[in-house]
Order: sequence, then structure tokens, then C-alpha cells
Amino acid sequence: MNRYEFTSVVYDELVLDPDNRRANRIIDAADEYAAGQAVRGPEQGSTTLEQAKAEYDAKLEKVKSRFKGHYYNKGYEQGKADAAPRWIPVTEKMPEEEDTWFAKFWGTDKWNEFMFRKRSELVEVTVELEDGTRYTDASRTRDGKWDIEMNHGAVKKKVVAWKPMSAPWRGNVDA
Repeated sequence: MNRYEFTSVVYDELVLDPDNRRANRIIDAADEYAAGQAVRGPEQGSTTLEQAKAEYDAKLEKVKSRFKGHYYNKGYEQGKADAAPRWIPVTEKMPEEEDTWFAKFWGTDKWNEFMFRKRSELVEVTVELEDGTRYTDASRTRDGKWDIEMNHGAVKKKVVAWKPMSAPWRGNVDA
């Protein structure tokens, strides 16, 4: 929740505060707490950073509980979606390639047709067959060409999309 959303929620919560004094005090305390500054002196009603933090935390918990079913779940779901790698069409982008140790032989008499200068990491790919059937597999690129397309045998294969490999399953381990 950004400062603007927080401010709006605080003002909504404190509608019975006609001059918004309490709301302003909460927002100021939140800003000072976030900045790590000392908070108002005793004449202003709060003597320590801990008191301001407790006040802020109490109000924030009230706000969180009010919006938990909407904003927090929405943010959680978006975070999960952002964390999962998405499929990238090959027309949009190819995996990054890095020089291999063969690269030093490029342009010399030691270079042969089985060597390659650059290679990508292994990625998950969506492969399309001639009949339109699609399946997933793992492959990498060498000098901009997909390994899986070069080793097609009798059936032509075409990589249409790719994404970084996901982490392997680790069993029932709590994260």
C-alpha cells in the first residue's frame, strides 16, 4: 500500500474526526517512523518513537483487517503471478547467449562445423510439430538456433515460445 492509499484509508477510518487532527497525527507518525526520525515531543502527546510506532501499528492493523479480503489478497495473487515465469514468444525475444570456450577458435584453422560460439542456458520450450500439435520440452540455443530444431529427425519441430526453467521440486518443505 503506498502513502496515498494509506492516507485515504486513514481519512476514511476517521470520518468522525471533523478536523482530521487524529488522521494527520497518524499519517505524520507513519512518515516519521518510516524515515526513522524521532517523533513529536511530550507537549504534542507522544514522547517516544516506540509510542508512535505502537500507535501507527495499531491503526495499520485496523486498516489491514478492513481491506484484507480485497487489497492484500489481490496483491498476493499478483505477486504470485509476477514470480512465475511467463511464456515468451520467440518472435518477441530469444534467450540470452554467452560465449563458449569454442569462441576462441572462431576464424582459426582449428574451427570446425561442430563448434559453436555462443550458447544459452537450458530453458523450457513449447514445441510445435508440422500438424500443429504442441508440447513442452527443454532446449537451449547455440548461435541463435534451437538445439531441438536442429535434431529433429523425421519430424520437423519448431520452438514457438520459451521461459526460464522453474526450480525443481524439493519435496514437502515449508518455504
